[in-house]
Amino acid sequence: MINKIYVYGDDAHGHSVYDAFVQALTDNGITWTGEVVYGTADFATALAAGCQLYLKSTTGMSGAIAAALACYPALQVIMPAGSNTPNDHIYDSGGVLPNIIVTGGGDTQNETAYDIEFFSNDPVTVEATPDEQDLSSFSNGYIAGQLTAITNITGCTFAEARTAARATGSRNGVWINTDGYGKINVGAAVASIVSTLTANNAQLTADNAALVIENTRLSAYEFTTGVAGITLTKETKYGTSGALTLGKITIEENSRVAVMLKHCLGANDLDKEPLEIATEYFDNTFVKDFIYTKYCEAKEIDLSNLIVP
Repeated sequence: MINKIYVYGDDAHGHSVYDAFVQALTDNGITWTGEVVYGTADFATALAAGCQLYLKSTTGMSGAIAAALACYPALQVIMPAGSNTPNDHIYDSGGVLPNIIVTGGGDTQNETAYDIEFFSNDPVTVEATPDEQDLSSFSNGYIAGQLTAITNITGCTFAEARTAARATGSRNGVWINTDGYGKINVGAAVASIVSTLTANNAQLTADNAALVIENTRLSAYEFTTGVAGITLTKETKYGTSGALTLGKITIEENSRVAVMLKHCLGANDLDKEPLEIATEYFDNTFVKDFIYTKYCEAKEIDLSNLIVP
């Protein structure tokens, strides 16, 4: 959940960047109730104040890389490439710059400096003519809002929202230096994340069901789990025993535990005459305590059958 952001510049420009951020959330049905901090502090100061995103729409991003990396991933920096002139290459990120999301502005294609990750329309500047050049400062705020919308709708991490936005953007997961991964499609990114979560939950449900079945099957043999000397099956003169019942328990002076076992062919035959009766011995004090707690104290074996020297 993104609930605190830092916007560089406590002036008209900075407030317009924030307005663009809120507009992206509003366009996707979200009312922003989080906190915004305005100022000119550095990344580390914003991080110390508990901010999760840092929106900086002034100066180029190339000089901010090292400082942003020092705060990543706890603080995600979002910046334009650094120029509103198409074809400019401010920094060659190759579209892979984890600590800074590089943005551009445009309606159908990027109209600002190249080598970006996403572009969007500028929701602040009024276009005097159709498809007039968008300003990257306000597109930057809008893109930050789109990624926040994906994060807050799905409950995923910001990094997961970013990955989904790349895969479902207008470039269909393909990066080019002019347009990056294209315009973000919030609905498609959300659907992709929800689909993955649904598939994962279905698999977890199936795995859990299998575990429940296995636990049910093994519950009758809880006593024998991990205890040397007792097996789930035993060869008898009548065949292989597949079930057993506990008989008299004796705790001897030398701390050995003697357990009388009645072997039957299967669980349905436990109330019949046993095929074989045998006594198994254990030296482990823990096993002795386990037998008492699980069977005697729980009244599954009558205390009168517990013989203490």
